[in-house]
Amino acid sequence: MGWLTLRRRADNHISDAGIIPVPISPGKTGAYSEHTEDISTTTPTNIQSHPPSRPSTFLGKTYTFHLNIPDTDLPYIPPSTLHQLEESWKSSNPSPTAQHSTSPPESVPLWIVIDNIVYDCTAFQHTHPGGSVVIRSFVGQDCSWQFWRFHGPSHLSEYGGRLRIGRTSGVANRFVEPPRMAAKEIKPNGVGWRTCGVLPAAESESGHWGPPSVRSRSSWFEDGVAGRFLQYWVWWFGLVGRLAVQESFEIVSEQQYHGHDFVYFVYTVQHSAIPRSIRDDLIQERSLCPWPQRRSAEWSAAKDGGSALEIGDMRGAASVHGRLPTYYNEGHGEELLRFAIKLNSIFIPKMAFNYCAYVDPASGEDRIGSLDQQSSHIQPLAFTSGTRITNLYQVIEAGEANIINARADPLPLSSVKLLPTISGRDILAVGKNYAEHAKEFNSSGFDSSDKVDQPTAPVIFTKRATSIIAHGEDVLLHPGFTETPDYEGEIGVIIGKAGHKIPESEAMDYVWGYTIINDFTARERQRDHKQFYIGKSPDTYCPIGPVAVPKERLPEKENIRLQTFVNGEKRQDATMDQLIFSIPNLVSTLSQGQTIQPGDTIATGTPYGVGFGFRPMKFLKPGDEVKVSVTGLGCLVNTMAALDAPNPTLNRVQSSTSIPRANLKTRSTNGLLKVGPKHLFYQFHGQKDGTPVIFIHGLGGSSSYFTPLFDKLAPTHALHLTDLEGHGLSPTSALSSLTITSLANDIRDVYTLATNSPKPATVIAHSMGCLVALKLALDTPDLVEKLILLGPPPSPLPEAGSTASFARAETVRAQGMLAVVDAIVNAGLSAKTKSSNPLAVTATKISLLSQDPEGYAKACMALARSAEETLDVERIAAKTLILTGSADAVSPPALCERYGGRIPGSEVVVLEDVAHWHLFEDVEGVRGAVFGFLGV
Repeated sequence: MGWLTLRRRADNHISDAGIIPVPISPGKTGAYSEHTEDISTTTPTNIQSHPPSRPSTFLGKTYTFHLNIPDTDLPYIPPSTLHQLEESWKSSNPSPTAQHSTSPPESVPLWIVIDNIVYDCTAFQHTHPGGSVVIRSFVGQDCSWQFWRFHGPSHLSEYGGRLRIGRTSGVANRFVEPPRMAAKEIKPNGVGWRTCGVLPAAESESGHWGPPSVRSRSSWFEDGVAGRFLQYWVWWFGLVGRLAVQESFEIVSEQQYHGHDFVYFVYTVQHSAIPRSIRDDLIQERSLCPWPQRRSAEWSAAKDGGSALEIGDMRGAASVHGRLPTYYNEGHGEELLRFAIKLNSIFIPKMAFNYCAYVDPASGEDRIGSLDQQSSHIQPLAFTSGTRITNLYQVIEAGEANIINARADPLPLSSVKLLPTISGRDILAVGKNYAEHAKEFNSSGFDSSDKVDQPTAPVIFTKRATSIIAHGEDVLLHPGFTETPDYEGEIGVIIGKAGHKIPESEAMDYVWGYTIINDFTARERQRDHKQFYIGKSPDTYCPIGPVAVPKERLPEKENIRLQTFVNGEKRQDATMDQLIFSIPNLVSTLSQGQTIQPGDTIATGTPYGVGFGFRPMKFLKPGDEVKVSVTGLGCLVNTMAALDAPNPTLNRVQSSTSIPRANLKTRSTNGLLKVGPKHLFYQFHGQKDGTPVIFIHGLGGSSSYFTPLFDKLAPTHALHLTDLEGHGLSPTSALSSLTITSLANDIRDVYTLATNSPKPATVIAHSMGCLVALKLALDTPDLVEKLILLGPPPSPLPEAGSTASFARAETVRAQGMLAVVDAIVNAGLSAKTKSSNPLAVTATKISLLSQDPEGYAKACMALARSAEETLDVERIAAKTLILTGSADAVSPPALCERYGGRIPGSEVVVLEDVAHWHLFEDVEGVRGAVFGFLGV
């Protein structure tokens, strides 16, 4: 329960500086704010005769709003159910516009904006017994929490779109569709008005329409009775909010305004449940609010008393859009006081996510989504930052407050491959934890662990992580290993935080949520090895899924029912309250000598009814379908594979690697060409049948460096662009050692794969890429018809240069690109460029800082190793252009002249006041030389 006090300063303005935080403490009443003193004694002028354009109604007054933070959540209502209710309402109602009253009582409306949804609570004259509440909803823009007050009932009539509930002394309950002008004036995201109302409507004894719970309007309000709630539904633009309005309101202040008495009523919001399809749109719009949102104070935090309310004036907030229709007009003196209440995200809907893991069909990456098991669709999820979530460990660590719907359409379940909800660790399993099952196990002949029907302490074992598979995957029968494959439906408990020596009384604080596990077992192996591990851990013997659900989503946990079916025949049926050792007991037991970790999963045991309990025993055969159903978790379904089915676990393990890869900038392999064991970024521009051109960038660059040459070449040439391994968008493995030769081979292989029948090409290269181009021309002369070398380094690289390159590689590995970028820019750009061409300086820095440190370091080592080989450039047969700058220290004009003398028929061009980043420093000079050489 929290109390909020509104104040105004003497300067008639409440800004960020005037924000008052007020703690929220659920379950406590009477906790008034200390900030109740008057701030100003200024008296509003002319308030009796006409409202001023900027009235000071609140000056010198203290207003306390009573907000009730509920201790429990209302259940999530799926969109399918709401759709049925909506259809029911439509079919049972005449046109709502005919239901309005022609003479409503005088009133002053109170508008409340929750994120982008505005609710209008109108407080009628308190002389009307019981009063009433008007609810109205629309989508605003760029709004935080706001209260809006407007003058007079005529404004309400103009605006329409409201539903009145409560006893109104004979005034008809009514629902009026909003006028068309509103649809034109407020269209956030291009969406106009949509109907809102009560579901389903029911006609009261007086002939007016109201909520279905109404028996008589006189029973809606009972004078003197507080704390009773009338629940109703409001829907708008796909938004469904379940709200509760207190039937008996606390009058916190009275004021004369324009000749009408009015009061402020308590307004209580209990819960909002928003369909997953648009939930994220509403939440992410908060980033446009006038004030920053405090993300730490979410709904759950508010329930724990960890949040606060803040107040601020909305006047002058330029980012507030969606102004109300024509009667909202300063010129007519009808702009009334506006102030906002920001609740620090307290009332962001608590998402009813059913977390599932799947493979993204577009990127091939592992993702986490929310599975709607009724519609069989998965809504991709993301962190509030928009970053994709890839596994349940991230969900557990981040917490639901930091998770939203990704801005992506729901995926049909049939279009994706489900993964186990959680994997990667051995399962902590419990044996003989239901009394009837313990008895049937003890008498089965397969139990070598004990000689009594019921254990005196939890029986703990592990299932190998390699046994974990997903919902829908086949389970191997392992012929030759076992002839007694059996099922065990179980509830899985997922740990939410680390703990050691946890008291049983605190153990549930360490539980994050639940999932379903089928603890398949090879019975004779379980028996013969006198412990459970061997018989419990065959590949595919631990299906998990299809969803994981936070513990808060499963009320009355002791009554959660578990059932197992084989080919439709019910075999197991039990509830969680039948566990011998409770979940708190298991968590406490497991933590006594070892630390439990977030994501650890406990299989809590299986009930009576497994295959060996029947006579004759019913072990599993090829094609058997085993389904485990758990309240609130859905159904985990798996089929027994054919006897000769391949082992998917072996393939999965063989394809995994612990060797790190650097520079993973692309999504999966998007844009990458597989070249042997590598993936290299490749792009094609221009004409397929044009003259081929291969681009090879230098150290610290990428294929984008050559962009200024594309416009002239693309209409007539076939342009092949590749990022060297570890540079640009090409990843690199820790096992891959780079040399000039390996890089040249990569260029050759990419060109060959991309063209099938490669033709002789022009190769345009920069810096270290020139050494790669020369090596390519020497090793595969038939592929290189022309060479254009921009700033070729010496071959062999001098010892000093080699030592410096090795040292730079180590610097970058230790300190990142920032440690070397200034030195490279200083040495690589001319004095003129640095003083007069800031764009060139910026482009060079961006190119360098965008490199992956490990990829750059490995290329530095490739350059350093070029000291070990002298390229025999005299054998170059391709027509060659050598271009450098007069200030190029890496490739000085003298070096290029020597190259020109050694390469037959070559041409040398020197650009004045240019250093080593030629295309950045002198675009037109390079273009002129290149295009002239190619005759373009």
